[in-house]
Amino acid sequence: QPIFSVTVQPRGPRFATGGGDGRVKVWSLPHALDAEVENGPTPPLLAALVEHDGPVNVVRFSPFLSSQAPQRLASGSDDGMACVFELRAGPGACTLGSEAPNVENWRLRCVLRGHANHVVDLAWSADGDRLATASLDGTAGLWCASTGARLRSLGEHASFVKGVAFDPVGSYLATQSDDRSVAVWRLEDGSLVARVTQPFSQIISSTFATRLAWSPDGQSLLAVNSYQGATHAAVLIRREQWTKAKEYLLVAGHAGSVVAAAFCPLLFDRQGVGEEEGGGRGSEGDQAAPVLPGSDENAAENGEPRPASAKASEPPGQQPLDAIFALGSQDRSLTVWAAGCAQPIFCASKLFRGQALDLAWASSGYALLA
Repeated sequence: QPIFSVTVQPRGPRFATGGGDGRVKVWSLPHALDAEVENGPTPPLLAALVEHDGPVNVVRFSPFLSSQAPQRLASGSDDGMACVFELRAGPGACTLGSEAPNVENWRLRCVLRGHANHVVDLAWSADGDRLATASLDGTAGLWCASTGARLRSLGEHASFVKGVAFDPVGSYLATQSDDRSVAVWRLEDGSLVARVTQPFSQIISSTFATRLAWSPDGQSLLAVNSYQGATHAAVLIRREQWTKAKEYLLVAGHAGSVVAAAFCPLLFDRQGVGEEEGGGRGSEGDQAAPVLPGSDENAAENGEPRPASAKASEPPGQQPLDAIFALGSQDRSLTVWAAGCAQPIFCASKLFRGQALDLAWASSGYALLA
């Protein structure tokens, strides 16, 4: 059965998948990253969850808040529901049709009911309190992650809503739709702040999902499924410059529609990332140094993000930090880019039988699952 979605637990040892078999599967991340662990006695599959009555289109782990905070996993399905699972103490239960019980005890916390069609994307707020869903019923939903209560329905799109992403600063929610637009909503009151249309006016194909993403510092929104000048692309939209077309940055190079975007959770010192004149590749052994967003040097002010600062030893502007992001495409390839480079720093093709529908970075910033 095809896999439609993948997610990595922030600062955790797990990743999860959802697909055509209707199950949410939780896996050991070390098994995927370490050959010695892969060949060891511990099973790689930690749990298989069967609450949905249709294919699972999207899975997302909750953000890391503290070691004592609940560990949760959300999923969305063709059955029109989203489920929130929570890891609890004790042995796992047997899954229907399975001979062995789950290794881990993941239990259903709540069900988000209210959509009239498939749920194809979802996202967690940075504080873990809310979930947003994107549905083929033409709406996006905002929900309480603990109770499943619907807080708000956003219905300004004229067609299927296929992508949703929370602003990491906590001010906005972005949605992308088949009506050829990206909408930016104010979380405080649900009002529509802006509708971005220019980069999507020429799109020529429909996609399973349009998984857009925010940069970890909140400065940019990366939308997908743009088509400009006979070129498939993603588009970087600067914060608060939503409708200023001259500020858009096209990221082009795929032979098919770009359907998924994911930012690395870290920002990187530009040295070693690969400058434009270097063909988009860093020099061997000159590894970029990661910087964790949210540290004092790029903390938010008055609810708005401040651009990540340079190293203290460098004059302002002389040592910028780059956001790294990955794109997945219908051409069955994925690319990795630095925001300051004109060429991808990594390209992988012929890895998949079908399109690259979803992407997830490990917390280290050095591993990408697709």
